[in-house]
Order: sequence, then C-alpha cells, then structure tokens
Amino acid sequence: MLSISQEEAVLKFYIETSKLYSSFDPSRRAQFFQLCLLILKADYALLLESLDEHSVQLVESFPEIKLQQKFTNPSLLKTAFDGDSPVGYFNLEKGSFTTLNFDLLSELSVISAFGISSSIESSETKNIVLFCYAKMNPVPDEFGLIAKSISHRVIEILKNDQREISFAATSSRLQSILKTIPQAIVFVDTETDISWINENAAKLFSLTPGAHPSYHISEAMRKILETTSNLPEIQSQMTVGFSDPNNEGFTSYWILHTPEKKVYQVQSQVIRGRKSPGRLWLFDDVTAVHAHRETLTLLNIALREKSESVQKENLAKTVFVSKLSHEIRTPLTGIIGLTELLISQKHNEEDIESLELIHRSGLNLLKTINHFLDFSKLEMGKMELESLPFSLPGLLKDLQKLLSTEAQKNNNQIFLEIPNDFPDSVLGDSLRIGQIFTNLIGNALKFTKEGKITVRIRYVSLDSPNIQILADVSDNGIGISSSKLESIFEPFVQTDVSTTRHFGGTGLGLSVTKNLISLLGGSIEVKSIVGSGTEFSFRWETEIAEGFSPKEPNPEIKNESTDYSLLSVLVVEDNPVNQKLISRILGKYNIAPFIIDNGEEAVELSYQNKYDLIFMDINLPGIDGFTTSEILRGTNNGRFAKIYGLTANITSEHSAKSSTQFMDGFLSKPYDIKQIGELLADLLKDRKI
Repeated sequence: MLSISQEEAVLKFYIETSKLYSSFDPSRRAQFFQLCLLILKADYALLLESLDEHSVQLVESFPEIKLQQKFTNPSLLKTAFDGDSPVGYFNLEKGSFTTLNFDLLSELSVISAFGISSSIESSETKNIVLFCYAKMNPVPDEFGLIAKSISHRVIEILKNDQREISFAATSSRLQSILKTIPQAIVFVDTETDISWINENAAKLFSLTPGAHPSYHISEAMRKILETTSNLPEIQSQMTVGFSDPNNEGFTSYWILHTPEKKVYQVQSQVIRGRKSPGRLWLFDDVTAVHAHRETLTLLNIALREKSESVQKENLAKTVFVSKLSHEIRTPLTGIIGLTELLISQKHNEEDIESLELIHRSGLNLLKTINHFLDFSKLEMGKMELESLPFSLPGLLKDLQKLLSTEAQKNNNQIFLEIPNDFPDSVLGDSLRIGQIFTNLIGNALKFTKEGKITVRIRYVSLDSPNIQILADVSDNGIGISSSKLESIFEPFVQTDVSTTRHFGGTGLGLSVTKNLISLLGGSIEVKSIVGSGTEFSFRWETEIAEGFSPKEPNPEIKNESTDYSLLSVLVVEDNPVNQKLISRILGKYNIAPFIIDNGEEAVELSYQNKYDLIFMDINLPGIDGFTTSEILRGTNNGRFAKIYGLTANITSEHSAKSSTQFMDGFLSKPYDIKQIGELLADLLKDRKI
C-alpha cells in the first residue's frame, strides 16, 4: 500500500503528464520518460518491441545509450504477455535474469527491473517498457508499488503515441496521394465551417492550398461558376441535387471560356459527419474528351445524314425492284405453268415445237429476272445467309438430275467426284450454295458441246468440327482468253460482244456467284485455255453438323391404308384463295382443316382444342404470325403442336425469326403437295408412337 508521500508523488506524476500532453511538443516523449525515471529513481527506461513471438528488440532508450546488443531473449514475451493479452505490470527480480539470459540487460549490468506490457490496437505489435536498475541493490519495494500505480498511465501514453504516429503516417500518405491526383478537390466541412482544397483546386481558384474559411471557398467557386457558358443548366442541376435530402451526390459539366476554353466534370458528394454532413467537390478537367465528343457528334450527324440518304435511296430501289419483280413474275409464272400443261397434252409436231420455244424463253426470262433480283439484293446489302444443316453430296446429286435435261441439249454429261468419307452434313445456306453450283454448272453447259462437266468437292480438316471445303467445276468447252479472265466477274460483262448474241445472258450470273461466295467468307478463282476448257475453283469454311442425318425421301407418302383423318389441323390464313388452295390439298388426304383468318381467334381456339398441326400465315392482320405462334406456345394445347409458317418468300431472316418465335419451319407459296404429304406422314408416325 502506498504511503501518503508516495500517493502524492503518483498524483503529481499524473498532473505533470497531463500538462505535458495537453499540447503537441516533439520532445514530450523524452520528457515523459524522464518523469518516469525521476519518480522511480531508475537508471534506464527501455522501450522494447516485438512483431512476432521470436524476437524482442530495443526501440528507444532513456537516457539515450549506444549499445552493441539490440535484441533480448524472446522468453521475455512469456513473462510480459499471457498468450496474446498483456499482463500489464510485472516485476523482474535478479534471479529471473539468469533464467531469462537477457544479453541486452547484461550489457547494461541491470540488477532488477519493473516491466509494463502493452499491445497496439489493430496491430500485432507488442510493446514492453522496462524501468531498469543497475546501481541500487536491492530495490526498495516502494518503487515497485509506484511502478504498478503508474502502469496504466504508461500504457495510455504508449497507445496515444502510437495512434499519433499512425495518424501522422496516414496523413503523410494521404497528402502524397492528394498531390498526385489530377483532379481539383474541395472539402467543405459544415461542422467546423472550415474548408480544405488541394494544390490543383488552389490553382483553379487562385488561392493557397490547405484550410480556408468556408465562405472564402464558396466565393471562389461562385466567381468561377459565373464565367461558365452553360450557367442555367448547371444551376438547374445544382437545385435538383441540393433540394433532395436523399440525394447523396450529383454530376454537372462546367464549360469555361476565359482565359481559355476549359470543360470540367464537377462531382458533388455528401460526406456524412457526426453533427451535419460535409460535401466533397471534385473538378476533373475533361476538355480534351469534350472536344473529342464534339468532333464525334459532328461526324455522327454527317454520317447519319449520309446514312439516311443512302437508306432512302436503297428503300426506293427495294420498292422498285419488289414491284418490278411482282409485275413480271406474276404473268410469267402463268405463262410457264400454262405452257407446261399444254405440252403435256396431245398436239402436232409444229405446235409442240412452238410451245417448247415459249417454255424455254419463259425459263430464260425467269432466270434473268432472278439474277437481276439477286444482284440488286447483294448490291444493297439486303441478302443474308442462314446456317442450317444440309447434305452437300445430296444437294449436288439433286442438281445433277435437275440439270440433266439441259445437259442433253448439247450432248453434255455431268460427273460428280465426291470422296467416300465426305461429311454427311455441314452447316450453311443450302439454297444459296445450290445457286452457286447451278450458276457455274449452267455456265459450263452453255459454253460446252458434246463434252463433260465435272464437279469435284474435297475437304481439309481444320479444328473439328470446323472444315474447309474445296470445290471445282471444270469443262472442256470453248475456254476464255487470258485477257478476259480478270473481267468475267464484273456485272454486265461478257467475254465478247458476240457472246450475248450466240449464247444469251446478261453477264450477271458470275458476278452474283462471286458475291455469294464472298458472303460465305470464301474466294473463287478461274483458270482457262482457249479451245481446251475452263475450271472454276472456290473454297469456304464451315462446320460439320453433328448429330444430323439427311432425311431419306419416302416415295410412298400416301397410300389407301393410311388414315390421315386422325390428324387435327388448324389453318390461320387471311387470303380466301390460299384458304381454298390449302383446303383442297389437305382434302386429298381426307383432312378437314379448321380455317380462320386472324391470330386472335387462333389463340382462343387453342385454349379449347388440341391441334397436331397449325399452318400460320406470317402476314396476318392484327397480331402477325410470329407473335401468334409465340402466344400459342404458352398455352397447354399449343405447346406441343407443330407450327409451320406460310410465306411467299423464305429468307434467312424468316428462318432466324422462326427459331426465336417458336415456329418449326416454313412452307413457301404455292404449296408443294409432296412436301405437305411428307409433313403429314411424319406427324402421323409420331402420333402413333
């Protein structure tokens, strides 16, 4: 227990240290430890530190002493700390020195010591203060009581010093960061009414960096704001930003024109305080970005105007081509169809010859129109290719049969060379790829007499499933002179003026072919020798269609024993003629379809009835066929029905849309009876299964 004089000494110590720490003084740490040494009559005050459990080192000594040894035995930690918790005050007697074997203390000839342990908050650092005696032996017990009494004060001072050191280090780092930040930064503290600006903000406001009364900063910001060219816009944004209590921040752009044009992106952010919120302002110089945006805006306006002009021109071309196609193809289809019917009837030899000439002229005119339409689509960028599985060998075999009649006119033969291991199916647009081969084979047939046309395909494996397909179409016809080879792919160009007179054509076929191959991502080459023949070679890359098997044709689609009347079919078609046409086709299969003319009624019927097959016209009044199909897929009865779109023009755009709008496929107008029969046979087979 402390005596009265000792209590007075301890009280005086607390008073003196309170005075010492009432203001910042760089030398107060040394003065504090001098007070400790004075009250304890100790020879040394040693501040030790440990960052781990394996080392204890000297940080400071009072009075300052130069020692060779900086480390002590780590077992001191076991005495000063109970695990990770400091024990506070502890006593080191002479006997424990031998056990601990403190080299540092041995060098100072320490006889005994009082220790105080402390751990730093939010850190693994452990501190130990030793008050050491080297001359007094034994040390009176009263000094131990005094040391224990001031231990709390020593720990408090150590933690306070450490916090100040951490704060100073953090402040120094923040100051360094703020100096490197390119933005001008302003912090307005409403609690103290003192604002702070960094160096870049000081340059902008013509002030000194650091703390200023808030009204000085506000006045400087007001002067800058008044020079902006978009002041009303900024004031409106600030009014909205300040008026909403829940608005944590807003951004505006300040456009300055004096002394030079500058554009700042200004961000205002609320910083919550203990009493009232402060506000942080960031001024970011975006002059270069703003100038770039203005340039881009002007360019975009010019490009948009140019694009709109081109779109109007293309739209006019599209409308014209569409009308021209309709006006020519409609009567031409009647001419070709009626001629075919007349040829199948009995006539004299002269009439048959005349009808065949009419039929051939009609087909040539149709071919010319098709080339012209394809060329127009390619020129306007309106043609898109689809990517669906198909059999390339099967496609070529079908073309060989289809063009055999044309080949016989000049006593030609068409040969196919296809490797046995060629993939069963690949991905691509079978319609356009077939058109490429048709154009090349037809061109070879036209310029060859009593010869042969060879179609050869090969492939080069790349990285499965990707492959590169190589195709050649060669003939032994009249050939092309070397001076004309470079121009044969140009539109409306033929090798000779007499070519059109002797062989016909517009010179569009090869131009369309080259453009289609380009759409595939491929290229085409030609080699020719006059009098010996010509070879066209092209290649393109695609993918093998895994798990797809080409469908084998079924010659016996319909027989007397097949009962198609079990199938329930709904036809959604608004054209009365088309309604009658598809009704008569289905009637051949003993099917009485339900026929309606709008999508709304189709949806209502699907809630009441279950259909195996739904024919859906794409261009319906009200909701179109795509939207109707999507709605039907959401009903219980419409979920499992097969839905086929009815259209006069099957394009890749329609095919892509059907995959996203829940259609199973398309039927083109006029309808192919055989195709409908195959569809019905598959449906009936699935129903029986």
